[in-house]
Amino acid sequence: MNRLGAIAGGVIAGSIGALVWSGLAYFTGYEVGWVAWGVGGLVGFGVVLGNSGDKNQTAGVIAVVITVMALMAAKYTTVQLVLSDGSEITEALVSGLQDDELVISYIADDVVVEFMSDDKPVDWPIGVDPSQASTEVEYPAEIWAVAQSRWDGMALPEREEYRISLEEMVTANLALALDELRGEMAQVGFIGSFGLMDIIFFGLAIATAYKMAAVAATEEHVVVQQSEQQSELGDVRAG
Repeated sequence: MNRLGAIAGGVIAGSIGALVWSGLAYFTGYEVGWVAWGVGGLVGFGVVLGNSGDKNQTAGVIAVVITVMALMAAKYTTVQLVLSDGSEITEALVSGLQDDELVISYIADDVVVEFMSDDKPVDWPIGVDPSQASTEVEYPAEIWAVAQSRWDGMALPEREEYRISLEEMVTANLALALDELRGEMAQVGFIGSFGLMDIIFFGLAIATAYKMAAVAATEEHVVVQQSEQQSELGDVRAG
């Protein structure tokens, strides 16, 4: 048996199947079970092809191992693709900066820092979390008045320049936050992505991979045994 050829053929087939499955799941938003099933068949075919068309139980085991690895890799890749795409979140945050009130809230945050540096009291409204404040009613009136005055004192080019700087800051901060959380989120998302249908189709994929790479060989083995037995019986009778 050509084990290296069988492994190479199975890995290539499994990689193609995993990419197809994860790609469909990412672009459609759905994990199609029969595609996972098809990965098992593709791996089984790849193992047999790499093994010069020979089928045996060892090839079946190789096909099963590669199928499991390909399906797990596809699952993990899908989660990573989803987590790596923060474009919608970034777009939503950046588009929100077209609202003057939100922009002024960033100026108000700077004013708060200045007040605290000068040991001036900052009396936040009851029930407001300062780290989440983003509207006029959530800031102390004195703080907002200073921020509003600074915004009103900016010429239009200055306002646009300030808005652009905020967009760049928000985008950079979001990228850093996603990078920090991606590892933990990937692990949770990977575990949580498994369901009953995954178990069913994974089982079908594994069974198909083994059958394609080993079952025919078992049948051939039976035929060979029968032929050998008939030959031995013929020799006995001839003797």
